[in-house]
Amino acid sequence: MESETASHSLRAVIAINDRFTQAFLQRQLGRVQTPIEVTCTSDGVETLELLESQTNDLLFLDVDLAGLGGLELLEILRADDRFQGLQIIVISGVGLEGTVKRAIELGVNDYILRPYQSEAVEARVLAALERVREHRASAKHTRNLPLILLGDADPNFAETLKSSLAGICDVAIRADGGKLLSSALRENPDGVLIGSTSGGLNAERLVRVLSSARPDVKVGLLREPSDDPPDGLHVTRTFVPELLLSACQTVFGIEGKSESASPEWLRAIEPSIATAVNQTFGVMTGHDIAVSSEQGSPAGLSSSIELHFEDRPEPVGVVVVADAALCREIVARMLMIEESEVSDSDIGGVLDEVVNVVAGRIKQDSVDRGWPLKQGLPSHKTLSAEDAESRAFDLTLRFEWNAADYLWLLVSLPPGVR
Repeated sequence: MESETASHSLRAVIAINDRFTQAFLQRQLGRVQTPIEVTCTSDGVETLELLESQTNDLLFLDVDLAGLGGLELLEILRADDRFQGLQIIVISGVGLEGTVKRAIELGVNDYILRPYQSEAVEARVLAALERVREHRASAKHTRNLPLILLGDADPNFAETLKSSLAGICDVAIRADGGKLLSSALRENPDGVLIGSTSGGLNAERLVRVLSSARPDVKVGLLREPSDDPPDGLHVTRTFVPELLLSACQTVFGIEGKSESASPEWLRAIEPSIATAVNQTFGVMTGHDIAVSSEQGSPAGLSSSIELHFEDRPEPVGVVVVADAALCREIVARMLMIEESEVSDSDIGGVLDEVVNVVAGRIKQDSVDRGWPLKQGLPSHKTLSAEDAESRAFDLTLRFEWNAADYLWLLVSLPPGVR
């Protein structure tokens, strides 16, 4: 039997309720050229514990297991993102249509019924191992940003590292040494930084284990400023973002962020922004507000927010404009009071709510794309039609309510990214 799986060892769990089938599957896996570490069990609870304690690539699962049934275990595994890449083959003598259908609905990768032929099982094993190879090869390419795992028990340092590397790479925190080791084997990170973890595994030992188990991953030691520099890759613990960023770029080879904000970006997220306005308006009034195709000049009360790139002085501007009468009517409906009882501060609050939600949606999208924006606080003013025409907006949306009242959303980008 031949295989094109990755060169490092794979792990398989055989959770079958009879020893004959366990031995048969072990022989099948033993014929694969790539080494496979095999663990056998006949108990569902024990199987779950095995899968949670270390990364496994392949699971042969019996429907009839002690402690926890096979279908119940399958449902648990497919609801947990940690086991997304686990290939599961159900082997059972239960050939009832409902059992097969339920296993497929729960996400089983393959289903083999007893009695079976060696050739058929061999083909399915090879197919499963090929899917393992493809999953491992593609895992890194499905992320928008590189992934760095941090093994350290200091939450303050963890937050400093995450903020220092924001927009450049994702940082996942694993304070427990065992969970760090499991994640490093399962999640295909681009780098691992190991400091003081809990769980009885010291940093030097974890570095040795991971460097041996995952030679394709850069593993660095987080050293204290008072320590002598260790051999190999290391980062000195610091709470200065610039120093931390520079050290991580050197150790892990990660690149600085490149900004690509543009009017095309705004047009790409325009549906998301329009939905945000509609949802916010719906929460406030109980009614939808629709984008209008009619033309016109925005004028009225406005609430605006500026969002800033870290290395660019000019802001992204978000402005929401509406007539005072419309805002007064919305507040009156929300508070179930007369319009004459609505204060000026209440009117500003309506626009603030909308502009905050829109700015938050834009900010989140920028973070996902790798060039995060920092959000300010809203400010109010009366915007005339002349003021609006004098400014260059890269996105203008007009929303209609009650076929007569309008709300405007205006977004402008810095000159340097147009």
